[in-house]
Amino acid sequence: MTAQDRRGAVANGEHTGPGRRQPAHGRDRRTHVAVAFMARAAVSPTFAAASSPQLKDHLTGLLRNADVPAATEQAEILLSAVDGMTVRILAGHLTPEAAAEALDAHLTRLGLS
Repeated sequence: MTAQDRRGAVANGEHTGPGRRQPAHGRDRRTHVAVAFMARAAVSPTFAAASSPQLKDHLTGLLRNADVPAATEQAEILLSAVDGMTVRILAGHLTPEAAAEALDAHLTRLGLS
């Protein structure tokens, strides 16, 4: 594979490194974008300000409306769990289905199912 082919593969969302899946489609591409955004948010106050607070506030409100105790803390736990699961899915250590099952189980423990 030439350098130009590799650049084209990366631009198309394909994984070209050793032991990587090929090609990345649909949900995988969106997940890559989300992880790239999270990585950028870790070092850019502008990116960080644009994402997390609104989502956390919205989720906290939903949990409060459902009478979940410690709604703010539970929102942070859920967001952190999803972030961690996203990384594990990308690394091939967790399937999207297993992640959904784990989240469903946690929501059930919170009394939300």
